[in-house]
Amino acid sequence: MEGQMNYQRYKTVTILHAPSLIYNNLYAFGDKLLFCTNAEPSPFSVLIDSNLLNGSTVAATNKIKSQETLDISHIASHLMGDQYHIVLAFSGSSVQLWNNNGTRMLEHIKPTVSISPAVYPIEFLCSASTKSQNNVELICVGDTTGNIHSFYRVKNVYNKERLYSMNEMPTITALCGSSKNNLLCAGTSEGTIVVLSVAKPTLATIVATIEGYSFKFPVTSMCVFESASLLLAAYSNGQIRGFKLPECKEMLRTLSEVLKINAHIRSVTAMAAHPTKSVLATVGEDSFMHLFEISVSPAKGTFDVLLVLSSRVDNVLLAGVSFLPPSCSSVVAVGYDEAKAFYWKDVV
Repeated sequence: MEGQMNYQRYKTVTILHAPSLIYNNLYAFGDKLLFCTNAEPSPFSVLIDSNLLNGSTVAATNKIKSQETLDISHIASHLMGDQYHIVLAFSGSSVQLWNNNGTRMLEHIKPTVSISPAVYPIEFLCSASTKSQNNVELICVGDTTGNIHSFYRVKNVYNKERLYSMNEMPTITALCGSSKNNLLCAGTSEGTIVVLSVAKPTLATIVATIEGYSFKFPVTSMCVFESASLLLAAYSNGQIRGFKLPECKEMLRTLSEVLKINAHIRSVTAMAAHPTKSVLATVGEDSFMHLFEISVSPAKGTFDVLLVLSSRVDNVLLAGVSFLPPSCSSVVAVGYDEAKAFYWKDVV
């Protein structure tokens, strides 16, 4: 992949609905793109056919009929078994698990705490998939009271459990999992990260902790490059930090930082790891989309980072980014309150 530092030639495609400002407000899976909008009288999530990006306008969309009227606080798609599942979270209400085409709700979780939602509304802000040590595939969801919940399936029956509870109720703002190491990483509003070893859907233990910045910048997004066991965490100050993950049975008090990227001059709003290559896509409040190539330096045993593409979408706060399946050679992004998708074709 050749460096293209000021590559501006993205394509703009008109879409029917304008995405809202939530972190990581775009997921690409199969032949679908998923995002949400809270601007309408009734908030909803949208599925569009990614093949329509080859045209100039996406005229057909599929709204997921959740029957909720509250704002959407989080959306995602995660693989469980051989099928993608959609996660929809609603402010102060519930988190729902849907099938891959958004036609059937499979399970849901409602918050159960003594704090009045009117005083302290509970938000579900993030989710991730991983695998437990007893070989159960999980989709995990974090909330603003420090709880992590799990969805899992046994003989085609969907179940829900509380996986882990943090002390002093920190807001969990980002999650990512490592199925290879049976790990789940949880980032918080204070910038700290907890790495959990997942034994089963109801049990996880702390393997390591990562301290945040002194100014407590929140973690906004996280991802893992499984081949290198590399955890990447993005922050609201525009930086991305990298940490080498431990083996699931290795107990460490903290993890050392192995790389740092000054990715954006404002908050990182979303990032995505390429499924087969060590390439990272990021977008931020500064209107830039960046592609970084991350490689291991054999001589030093460290990680090298190369900015291979930097592209600005003028006057648009970008809110989501994804590599476009099946080849994942193209990148698509969406912006806050813009009924448009931005499409970089064949850049990886």
